[in-house]
Amino acid sequence: MPIRSLAWSPDGRRLASVAEDASPRIWDTSTGALLATIDLEGVIALAVAWSPDGKQLAYGNSGISKMASDIQIRDATTGKLLQALRGHRDILRSLAWSRDGKRLASASDDTTVKIWDMQTGKEIHTLFGHSSLVYSVAWSPDETRLVSGSWDQTVKIWDPASGEELCSLAERIRTDAILTVGWSPDGTRIASADIGGTILIHDCTPGRAAEEKQKRAEFDQAKTAKQSAAPPR
Repeated sequence: MPIRSLAWSPDGRRLASVAEDASPRIWDTSTGALLATIDLEGVIALAVAWSPDGKQLAYGNSGISKMASDIQIRDATTGKLLQALRGHRDILRSLAWSRDGKRLASASDDTTVKIWDMQTGKEIHTLFGHSSLVYSVAWSPDETRLVSGSWDQTVKIWDPASGEELCSLAERIRTDAILTVGWSPDGTRIASADIGGTILIHDCTPGRAAEEKQKRAEFDQAKTAKQSAAPPR
């Protein structure tokens, strides 16, 4: 059975795994022993993420289930359901907690990224901009930005406070569907990997991000002007 996602606990002592058999597992990383099997009540999860304190696990719904919730928040010791976050309309591909544990970002096949308030379970923002499945999402080290990678071949940077798209990368570079993204430790670069086997490193310093945003605006304006000037068929 294919394993879809892995996540280390913050202390490194446990590893969470999800596969296509609806039985997420938790492992002892020192001995390799199976510590627990989590009952998701019929849900097949494709994404898993630990809370920063190691007390909770977030599981993303594959869409093949009897339960309507998109994201299940479970007690990492007992497996008890603590919260059910609803809002996405398709498969969950990626989950990422903020370092303080107060926010959770989720990426979905419904083409959106969502940010959740983990104290209330309410949605803070829905980030629109991708035109296809969103496979990966990650917080910047200082948590002032989010990055997402999509099947639409773009990498987008967002302001998680406002929900605004800051810039879109890789639009002028030959690339394939983006499967995963990640920040450098200093937050100045982003690595993206696509389905064709290409890894790109993107410069994300403030000046470069502003330049990319301006280029995107100029590109959109030129595209609109060209469409307006085209004779009717």
